[in-house]
Amino acid sequence: MSLKKIPGPTALPVVGNLYQYMFNKSKILKYHEVLQQLYEKYGPIVRETFGNKTIIHLFDPVDAKTVLDNEDKRPFVVPLQETTLLYRKKSDMSLGLGNTNGEEWYRLRSAIKGFMFDFYGLRNLSVKKDGVFDDIIKKLGDEIDENGQVKDLRMLFGKWALESSGITCFDRRLGYLDNGEMEKLAEKIIEANKEVFYLSGLLKFSFPFYKYFPTPKWIKLEKAEDVITNGTKYQMEKAYDEMYEVMSENRGDIPNDRFEFLTDLRKKLNKKEITTIMLSVHTDGLSTIVPSLLYNLYCLAINPEIQEKAYQEVRKFMSEGAPATKELISQSMWVSGTVKETFRFFPIGTEIARILKKDLPLSGHNIPQGSNIHINMNVHFFNEQYFKNPRIFNPIRWSDGLTDLSEDAKRVRKYVLMPFGANIRSCAGRLLADQDLILMISRILYHYQLVYPENEKPLQQVFNTLLVPDRNPPIRFIKRS
Repeated sequence: MSLKKIPGPTALPVVGNLYQYMFNKSKILKYHEVLQQLYEKYGPIVRETFGNKTIIHLFDPVDAKTVLDNEDKRPFVVPLQETTLLYRKKSDMSLGLGNTNGEEWYRLRSAIKGFMFDFYGLRNLSVKKDGVFDDIIKKLGDEIDENGQVKDLRMLFGKWALESSGITCFDRRLGYLDNGEMEKLAEKIIEANKEVFYLSGLLKFSFPFYKYFPTPKWIKLEKAEDVITNGTKYQMEKAYDEMYEVMSENRGDIPNDRFEFLTDLRKKLNKKEITTIMLSVHTDGLSTIVPSLLYNLYCLAINPEIQEKAYQEVRKFMSEGAPATKELISQSMWVSGTVKETFRFFPIGTEIARILKKDLPLSGHNIPQGSNIHINMNVHFFNEQYFKNPRIFNPIRWSDGLTDLSEDAKRVRKYVLMPFGANIRSCAGRLLADQDLILMISRILYHYQLVYPENEKPLQQVFNTLLVPDRNPPIRFIKRS
């Protein structure tokens, strides 16, 4: 079975298709648009070669269904960031969920499953975070200027994401919203995270010289990884110290409502493995939840009629000075629908990656076991075949069912929009992320009306390993009376 029969752009000897990216940074930053162009030019299946690595792009939801329906309980993936994999190997760290396959991955996944997929436990966790939501709303108010705008929303909400995940990981407030030294540490971690994802995106489309000797980009990336890792390890050690203190006060026992995540992990994993898990849970939101929040606020700002309906819904579940009710998470239609619809307008990832564990027929080609597959469904997010009136921002489409679609479209639409990945290798923190997004959006809507200035150009996305806003969204926050 030859992959060379699959259509795709001309590849050169040795470099393959890398030459199209290596000397054109703008093409890397608009990689999501390149994928759209590949689909339009070559069709539902496309081959690209990067050095000695061949990627098979799948653009047909039927093929996505074929791949995902044929998975076993231990699907193989390629790491999102091979740079992070290399850094952790060099640093003698546990590699973590996203960088392992087979039994090792399954063991790590099983260790966090009990906590991360405990729907009611996560609801109770949201109550612990109530003070964090109060503080970020206050800090938002402090940073709004005379025009109603915030200078750096990504930085502001990055601090919220870290402080919020501090409750999840370390069962305590970290001080990242307190205007002191700890807030400065948060700023360093946020900037380092931004640098890592930017440099990883560039290195993805370059010759991997950095794997053999320290190139300038690798040196910068390694320093940024150090900031993130050391910052998390610092918080980990403080959490352990506090936990041991609590144990000494309780004859070796830990109260059921303290250190739930850490206690659960200690039963199944060693400290090195726990540190990497905590590193991911603590900082992954900077590159996922934070840009998603910015996209949601932007979509609400440019759709004022949707914003008003979401606001009226929030008022049913919230009152001044009182925490958000659990019903807001489970019963909201407009806010939760906005989150889903925003993922369609502004996806975070560009692909779901898999390594085939058996031969599969895809778009008329027999693709062999071991092939590197990228499921690229973003090209269909505005396709009338799967979404009625696709250019209209309509949160209610997610609660109306699929009555407007053909039977064939109904069968595959769930394979079109998969913001958290698919099957057992979907994002382990998806329930937590969804909950935090709904609560944060609701808090902001309760206190502020969102307005997007008419003279500002629309928000765009750039590829930095994941898709992030091309600039600080110039949203105006108007205090509600």
